[in-house]
Amino acid sequence: MGANPLTMGCICKCSFGSIPFPIAKTTSPNVKMMGLKAGVILDNKPLMFGTCISPMQPSMAVGTPGPCIAAAQVVAPWAPGSATVKINGMPAAHKNCKLICNFGGIITINMAPAMTVKIG
Repeated sequence: MGANPLTMGCICKCSFGSIPFPIAKTTSPNVKMMGLKAGVILDNKPLMFGTCISPMQPSMAVGTPGPCIAAAQVVAPWAPGSATVKINGMPAAHKNCKLICNFGGIITINMAPAMTVKIG
């Protein structure tokens, strides 16, 4: 896996959110990379990014930004997951993965630990 892996503490940002948010929980608590709990493609909740300014967000119909709670709006996993690294049978997530919010936002990993995991 050439890209930095998703781990607890990675900072994520939504293109329509007002503030970044760290990954606070992973589904693989016993798997660590460089001492940090590793993440898989299904570690896409809970994420909250302050205020949402997406035109598709319901409160924007009256011109008022609402809360950016991606946990309720993100249903797909991080993509693309690692093709070679699996954690408990699931593809590992990494810095090049993205999430798509139902309100049109694109969630990216803006700050991941500086490490490269070599397999083989």
